[in-house]
Amino acid sequence: MNLPIFPLNNCLFPDGILSLNIFEIRYLKMIKKVSDERGCFGIILLKRGLETNRPGETEEFYDVGTKARIIRFETLQPTLFSISVKGEGRFKVNSASKGRYSLWSAEVSEVRSDSIVRIPESSRRLSSNLKDVFDSYGNKMFPPGWEMSDFDDRCHDAGWVANRWAELLPIGSAQKQSLLEEMDPLARLKKLTLSFSESIGFEMIMIDEDIILVLVGVIITISLFELLIISITKRRKNIFKESFFYNVISGIFLMTSLLSFAKDNLSLCLFFLMCSGLFHFYSLIVFIRRKN
Repeated sequence: MNLPIFPLNNCLFPDGILSLNIFEIRYLKMIKKVSDERGCFGIILLKRGLETNRPGETEEFYDVGTKARIIRFETLQPTLFSISVKGEGRFKVNSASKGRYSLWSAEVSEVRSDSIVRIPESSRRLSSNLKDVFDSYGNKMFPPGWEMSDFDDRCHDAGWVANRWAELLPIGSAQKQSLLEEMDPLARLKKLTLSFSESIGFEMIMIDEDIILVLVGVIITISLFELLIISITKRRKNIFKESFFYNVISGIFLMTSLLSFAKDNLSLCLFFLMCSGLFHFYSLIVFIRRKN
């Protein structure tokens, strides 16, 4: 299959939406022809070179890209088009050549589509957080053409959710290309987990809620046990004075962790739980030493 190629400094993922302003003469001709024929063109990431043509310079691009279908076409001026494209299947370049008007075309073979694989339980927050992002910033962060129905239909599909996060995360183009080339949806999702921890401004969202609830239960049980022991000891007044401060601080941390949990900030919740547990542990040490 032969495709006209549009090398860019950005990746397009299957089912993703990308908005472009077309102003170079060579691409104006290409896009107009593709639109008239209701065809597709290939978007592929540049390795070397610029998006705009410069005499004497040759672009170099990766081997794997995505077919793009035009879903919005607007002529702003005779020499300026505004378009939106939607990613279809991936392809691999077998051979490429630069032709008339310095336009690239390539013989490509299709890359198999992702199998539909359900998101594992340990990663389910990736889906819910993606929905939160869309609900809060959808009109600003997602280009025209991205519909909420897309999320409702595909929110449990590991490959689809991984692709949407790959578009949103502030990671380098080479990392995005690596994700695009990953054939296993679950492996792509795992790579994104690492990207979350490296991306500034994104919390570590892969903490399991069940672990948080277990830790809360353990700390509350220890607190009740400690209060029971203090209430039955003969020297409980002195012991209570010794450990009161640490119990109060621990309780404050516990309440703060529960508030963080309610707001879905699990990394902060875990931090406050650890602080609460440490103060409870120290309170027990004070009790044991005082009793002895």
